Amino acid sequence: SIMRFYDLNGIPWEIRSVSCENQGFLAEVTASPSELLIKQNVGATTTKLKVVMNNYSMPLVFSLSPVSLERDNVPVSTMINSIRIQSFTNAYGYLS
Repeated sequence: SIMRFYDLNGIPWEIRSVSCENQGFLAEVTASPSELLIKQNVGATTTKLKVVMNNYSMPLVFSLSPVSLERDNVPVSTMINSIRIQSFTNAYGYLS
């Protein structure tokens, strides 16, 4: 899976660091500093993913779990989700 982080104006939001609670999933920042690649590892179990963003004081925490989805008996390999976090900006950047 790929996660991309943007602000409400569509400007990419840089990731400072990522970590997974256990080895069920692997997460790494791609060549784009606002994009995260998540891979399911062998024997994947549910885990927490912590993403720390530049200029945001609180980490974003996601629950990851292995899942297989089908639609009309065809495997679904892409899901698009959007979330919003409470924040606002001023002339100096993001505030929580």
